[in-house]
Amino acid sequence: LFTFYRFIYIIFVNMDLLSYLKKNYQKGELIFQKDINVLSSDNVRQQRKSLSDERKIIRYQRGVYLLPRKDKDYGIILPSRETYLYSSYLSRRGHHFGYYDAKTQLIQAGLLKQENNSIVCFSNETSIKKETDSWLILPSKVEITDWNYKVLSLLELLSKIEDFNTDRSKTQAFLKERIRSGNIQRIDRDFYASNFSLQVYKSIFDYSLATYIH
Repeated sequence: LFTFYRFIYIIFVNMDLLSYLKKNYQKGELIFQKDINVLSSDNVRQQRKSLSDERKIIRYQRGVYLLPRKDKDYGIILPSRETYLYSSYLSRRGHHFGYYDAKTQLIQAGLLKQENNSIVCFSNETSIKKETDSWLILPSKVEITDWNYKVLSLLELLSKIEDFNTDRSKTQAFLKERIRSGNIQRIDRDFYASNFSLQVYKSIFDYSLATYIH
């Protein structure tokens, strides 16, 4: 009798957990255990394992799962390693906790040629320099939030822009657009500028950006 009721309980909780995931996540979207209390609570650990054993959820990495997205020809489609790293160290589900370094930003903007596939970023998700695959993840000096990541990203650019040989007019246009689209304010710049080199202010002068940061 005990085994029967335990079986019924497991089925009930499994259905509840699966419904929760289907309601909140798309198929193939990475689900980080630490983001969802229901996945880490003791009373559903066994049920999570059951769902994984039944392939109703797929364990992508330790503490990372997904609802399977299937292709009739290729079977279950898993996210790329790059998607996993981006979600782990930069942003997921609309929340930002990292940003790219200056060189990576310039490469992505087409202002520098990419010499290799390496990506460098700063992140809240590490306290030490960390290398994984072609990514180098560095700890941020200040906590990165949805509110400040655009400011920190711009300051990173301004502090190192002169280290690279880029087209000056295109770089100036790029910087102006970053200021405009990010709605960067002088008060925000000055609040975080002490965490970067004085080159920030020299770059603002050299690229005639002062009038764009209000």
